[in-house]
Amino acid sequence: MKDRNKTLWDRDQQGNLIFDTKRRVVKARTRPDTLWNHPVFLVVVILLCATVDFMCFKQLFDSFLLDAPAIRWTTIFGMLFAFDFVPIYLGLNLRKRLQGYNVSVGMLVMMAAIFFLAFAVNVYLRIAFRDLVLPDLTQTSSSIYGTVSTGTAVSSRALPYAIFASIVPLLTSIGSFAISFFMANPLRQEQLALEKEHTELTDRIGQMDAVLEEYGADVDFYQRLVGDDEEKYNAMKQMIREKRETYRDYVRERIKEHLGNPVANNILAQPLKEVS
Repeated sequence: MKDRNKTLWDRDQQGNLIFDTKRRVVKARTRPDTLWNHPVFLVVVILLCATVDFMCFKQLFDSFLLDAPAIRWTTIFGMLFAFDFVPIYLGLNLRKRLQGYNVSVGMLVMMAAIFFLAFAVNVYLRIAFRDLVLPDLTQTSSSIYGTVSTGTAVSSRALPYAIFASIVPLLTSIGSFAISFFMANPLRQEQLALEKEHTELTDRIGQMDAVLEEYGADVDFYQRLVGDDEEKYNAMKQMIREKRETYRDYVRERIKEHLGNPVANNILAQPLKEVS
């Protein structure tokens, strides 16, 4: 029976019983239904999509920005922001707007414009620098010194690969947008947060009601408090009187030692008048 009771209630630091059934129910409702609805899954998807896009953009900008590493890394992370973080943020805020939250339509349009502009730039750069990204290494030439150099002719596979490499970041962005849109549920999150607050307030109100009922059941509680205060007051007064007498005797003795006069000592030796 004791083990069974542990599953029904607990005790706080003051020894009061705490029934946490509501807390357990709310906690169970906050758990995701499946692993695919867990927030960790969204983080994993973001990391995978960002890794794929990073490799695609690094290959593109490494082909013609070898002499400018700072600009190369800046543009890579700029494209990652437009292709990975903007679609996720767009999906979350679009879901919020559909659930009735006040989300600016202009901001949603601006985020969508950022993504499509980055996509257009990616397609243009892929096609414009396709010969550098995927050169035709079969074209070689020999010099009179016996050295062999590769040619710069455009490979027949450069254009299809440029189109493919342009579509891959688009696919990852669409996937990130869709997953963030379907996983986002701000209305449910707010509902669960309010339920937790309601449970906390209900428990506190129940504790206060129990304390008030306990005080109300004890009819002599006020008189006992007054009596305890009176006893403490009288004890403090008695302690003050004792310290007063001790200090008075101490001062008289020091004055006797200082004067060294028998007449004064006789006067000081007389009993003092009691002071209430």
